[in-house]
Amino acid sequence: MTQPTANTKNKIIGIDLGTAAVKIACGELRDGSVRLSKIAFRQIIGAEITGAEASAALIKEVMSENQITGTAAFFVLNGPQCLIRIMTLPKMNDDLLDKTIKSELKKELNIVLEDYKIDFKSCREFEVKSEEGINQKKIEVIVTVVDGKLIERYSRTAELAGLKCEGFIPAAAGLYSFSKRANLLGELSSGEVIMFLDFGNSQMSVNFIGINGLRFSKEINMGGSALTTVVKTMHSGETLSMEVSEERKFKIGLMAQETVDALDDSAPNANLHKVLNLSFKKLFQRIRLSTGYYFAHFRDSALSSQIMKKIFLSGGNAEIPGIASFFDEAFEAQVARSDSWAACDNGECNLSMCERYNLSFLNLCAAFSEYFQPEYNLNFTAVKAAPVKSKTDNEAKFNDFIASNAPAFQNFSNYKFVNIAACALAVYIIIFVSFGAYDVMTFFSLNSQKKSLDQLFDKLNSPSATEERKNINAGYATFVKKKSAKDIIGFKKYSLDRVLASISGQLPENTIVGSVSFSNEMAPVLVLNGTAAEYGKVIKFSDELKKNKSFSKVSLKRSEQRANLVEFQFDCELDSGKAE
Repeated sequence: MTQPTANTKNKIIGIDLGTAAVKIACGELRDGSVRLSKIAFRQIIGAEITGAEASAALIKEVMSENQITGTAAFFVLNGPQCLIRIMTLPKMNDDLLDKTIKSELKKELNIVLEDYKIDFKSCREFEVKSEEGINQKKIEVIVTVVDGKLIERYSRTAELAGLKCEGFIPAAAGLYSFSKRANLLGELSSGEVIMFLDFGNSQMSVNFIGINGLRFSKEINMGGSALTTVVKTMHSGETLSMEVSEERKFKIGLMAQETVDALDDSAPNANLHKVLNLSFKKLFQRIRLSTGYYFAHFRDSALSSQIMKKIFLSGGNAEIPGIASFFDEAFEAQVARSDSWAACDNGECNLSMCERYNLSFLNLCAAFSEYFQPEYNLNFTAVKAAPVKSKTDNEAKFNDFIASNAPAFQNFSNYKFVNIAACALAVYIIIFVSFGAYDVMTFFSLNSQKKSLDQLFDKLNSPSATEERKNINAGYATFVKKKSAKDIIGFKKYSLDRVLASISGQLPENTIVGSVSFSNEMAPVLVLNGTAAEYGKVIKFSDELKKNKSFSKVSLKRSEQRANLVEFQFDCELDSGKAE
């Protein structure tokens, strides 16, 4: 990828439309750094903000209240609004790369690609050795996918708000530029990453950043609104609105699990704290599944294993008291609150507002960093109106003929009356003739097929055909006996009964092997399919299998998250030298 250059455009407005709040800022690139002159924050929980018209009215109102002016703007794409995938593919030309990426997306996401805007950038090129010892050139590509309807809606919103839409910045992609400008990557080695957790109201996003860029991005369709609902439900004696429940959520906070377990049921708000902790643990489990998926992916990949150095919490719900303690207990990495202003100079802004909503502005500040000092240049331009359709050559020739030979009909041709009548007559004639021809062809075809079927029936019932079927059946029965005998010999040869017994002793807790199969085509391989409670159990099982002396090679072929379980498949190649 070519070295990105700084965007030299002047003042621009950044807009982050969330489900719980809208954030707006005005920034520019001055003396080589991003500077924000104005910021605005408005909570919209419980507000009916649907459609481009309502969004535009809200943006204009918030800008007016906070004296933000400007003519150009970009929108931040958060979480599920912009799917991001990091793909490692063989090196290929750009046309083939485009087709390969779209093919992979279609298989993974099962979407109609024409309805989405897709952009990608080649990040780096490297070599890996195949199992045969051959060097293969690979490229790492960052791919972004956005629903075309969202692009249209935001473009329309900007137009109604009196702004020119300059583009759309994926927040996850902007975190790399932000991390570099905030000096968060200086102490990382090639095998280390930092994690950003954006704890929003309707969703959470997990993003891993390394010295080479964004390594992994995962969206979780759960967020802080689940805790707000608990507060509202547990105060059944009061009629609380969602806005009031949201405020109380931040006042109540979360207790450490040991403290909650020690609470007496008769203590004030004991049940509330227990249900809050239980609800948050469900959210936290999804976070751990996402991080586990990331590390399991790198554990068996051609890339180096990864170590998480630091966790940065952001998003409005990261302000809930007690959140950080859960991360401290679960991860060895250092846990810190994000500083949204680390890469953007906010000296001219309302500093009290900056401090109060610090965690909420990270995505917007990251988008400003990527806009002015891009690392990826992933920017979806506004949708343009379709060009006016010009007349085809046939229409032009027909109009010229009418003008030369029958001027009186020219007005009719201009309104396409003659065109329509001619087309209707032609279609009628074609349909009538087609039905007649089809009936004749069908009759001859069916008669010919009947004769062919009669001949085949006679042939199948002939004595020679009957004898041939008997021979085939006898040969198949012999094959089945030989195959069964071969499987029994293979089972005894490799002492599979003892191997399976040793595997059962290596199973981690909450890990189940659902099916076992044995094949001996290219090499003797034992295939294990099963489920585990989390990715960490899959990694542990992999390590245990690799210690088993019966196997010469263990490969994790599949690991997929299904609901609250992780499905896996291991291919365990048996050591031929230890066969009996």
